[in-house]
Amino acid sequence: MKLTIRSAAQLALPAGKRDVIFWDDDIRGFGLRLAELTELLKRWSSLPDEAVVNAKLTAAVTGLSERTVRYDPRFERIYLTKSRYGHRVGNIRKVLAGLSPMEAAS
Repeated sequence: MKLTIRSAAQLALPAGKRDVIFWDDDIRGFGLRLAELTELLKRWSSLPDEAVVNAKLTAAVTGLSERTVRYDPRFERIYLTKSRYGHRVGNIRKVLAGLSPMEAAS
């Protein structure tokens, strides 16, 4: 497969796989890794505001590091279990829209 912008946009994660690497036929050692995170990013706009996503996805969407996302007070933690938490999609969208931390948390 020749990897181009157009061919990369059409790639999809095969059923049952968490990640896969698509290698370019012409350029040795050049490949594109497609993972579950990539699939979530493609569906970001269709996620409901009440959905909870992990820090890795929050970091990918905002362009911040995972460490920054974990300790930034603008991203309210929603605990799923005692030790696992995520962030509400609606709050992330408010932060990206430039609202203040207090407005984003409400």
